[in-house]
Amino acid sequence: MKKYGVVESWNKVFAFNPSEFWLEALPFGTMINDATAPLSALCVRNNGEVLLAMNEAGKGHLFSLVTGHGEDKIYGS
Repeated sequence: MKKYGVVESWNKVFAFNPSEFWLEALPFGTMINDATAPLSALCVRNNGEVLLAMNEAGKGHLFSLVTGHGEDKIYGS
């Protein structure tokens, strides 16, 4: 598994309708989906930015994660 870093903060990028959500359709270039559920997806943009897509109270949200270097890490395959 690849180590991405510690989440230090996150910024909400935008909200979306979960029933119409497709990772491939997002305007962020090539991403790797490291989760099996599309509404709880850890993604990595081709520029190395880590994104988290999740369903929150029936509405989808995409977060841009700011990572640092510590002992607790985000892991992905």
